[in-house]
Amino acid sequence: MKNFKIVNYINLIILLFCIGVIILNLIQYKYFSQIVFSSAFVSIILLLINIILLRGSDKKISLEFEALTNLVDENSEDNIIENEIDEENKCLKLVEQIDRNLSKSEIFNLKFQKLADAIQLVAGLAYEKKDKILSISTSYALANEMYPTEIKVGEGITGQVAISGLPVGIDIAEQIDMEIISGLGKAKPNFLYILPIFNHKEVVGVVEVATFKKISERRIKFLIEAFEE
Repeated sequence: MKNFKIVNYINLIILLFCIGVIILNLIQYKYFSQIVFSSAFVSIILLLINIILLRGSDKKISLEFEALTNLVDENSEDNIIENEIDEENKCLKLVEQIDRNLSKSEIFNLKFQKLADAIQLVAGLAYEKKDKILSISTSYALANEMYPTEIKVGEGITGQVAISGLPVGIDIAEQIDMEIISGLGKAKPNFLYILPIFNHKEVVGVVEVATFKKISERRIKFLIEAFEE
């Protein structure tokens, strides 16, 4: 496409030169022969046709390039999704290997650890549902303990998730005071996902996970599956 633009510029220069020749020929005819005049006129016609054809080719190449770029982007996106699915399947296998004889608190903590690297999960809370109360079971990588140890079912977003069984995602970049323990120091996450914990389609708890990056709906479903009892 760059070469076509250069050719167009050259054609424009030649076109301007030919127009100048014709103007000078009209003003001072004695300096230019009829052959020069005719040649310049024909050159203008040919150059105009050439420019039109080049512009059409340029546009066609632009469209082809855009289509190729879109195809590459789609293939890249497909590869990313495929890699994420592979990671998720590996995580599910690791989660399935957790000893079910451990306490719920230990099981949740191990799940947080095994999921952390694969999906960039940076912090989490797990609540067990007992009657109409959600009691804290375990926390993962939280720098402070300002979270509630008990939440009434139906109270706040977490309590509502315990009733509806529907996940909720929140942009918390500047809303919630939450710091993450890390070897690199302290940092605040950007997103919080509140997910139901199922046992045979019954909500038996709620898990809250914090991430630096927004996660897809597919990954939310994966997390719900991973925390299922």
